[in-house]
Amino acid sequence: NILAASLAQEAGVKDVFCTTEDRTYAHLLNRLQIHHSLSKRLTVANRVLSILYGKNIVQIVSLYENRAKLVEMRVSTDSPLAKQTVQHLEEKLPKDCVITLVESKGEIFPHHSEHQFEEGDTVLLMTAPHNMSDLEKLFQ
Repeated sequence: NILAASLAQEAGVKDVFCTTEDRTYAHLLNRLQIHHSLSKRLTVANRVLSILYGKNIVQIVSLYENRAKLVEMRVSTDSPLAKQTVQHLEEKLPKDCVITLVESKGEIFPHHSEHQFEEGDTVLLMTAPHNMSDLEKLFQ
């Protein structure tokens, strides 16, 4: 897979990706300038977590031996957050949860912006694991 991506680059393809299950290949992919890789195992795990936690959770990454989570949440059409500001969400968050960034229509906004949420916006949060159910309720 890595070889095929490398050959595609040599043939002139500018943006290639490959699938790999071994994280130790990251340094090799970086040296070969293959900046996009996909792990089937991680994709399935994220999908299972989004089913378990709710439809608005896109991705969850555990950090520091599961003492913290980086959570990617999506604002849905019927979410009470739609048409609310980032500041409004910050006021509703548990005290050990912070917004790291907001993405809307391809633009990145800092957590302290006056951005008003729209359907499809993505919010990246750093939180303690025990806040997951509270976050799910906020984004329903």
